[in-house]
Amino acid sequence: MLIAGGVAKQEDYSPLFDLIDKDVASVVLIGQSAQILGMGIKKSTVNYADSMDEAVSLASSMINDGVVLLSPACASFDMFDNFEARGRAFKQAISG
Repeated sequence: MLIAGGVAKQEDYSPLFDLIDKDVASVVLIGQSAQILGMGIKKSTVNYADSMDEAVSLASSMINDGVVLLSPACASFDMFDNFEARGRAFKQAISG
């Protein structure tokens, strides 16, 4: 389970989309670029969340056993002051 999103950088995300479609069953997308990123993912299940708490809750409810990975691939400035604040929000949401 992957949580990704934020403010898209000026990058070609197609290699990431290919990797997600190959190796990730489900993705929860957050932030300003969530819808744009979601359009690039073709095979994996895509879900959307409005906050980190919602993303973690949704991700946790969808997996029985496994890992919830935060690997945003985007800048954090739409929802957080910086990447460290985003990481703290993820850590807090995971720990309940």
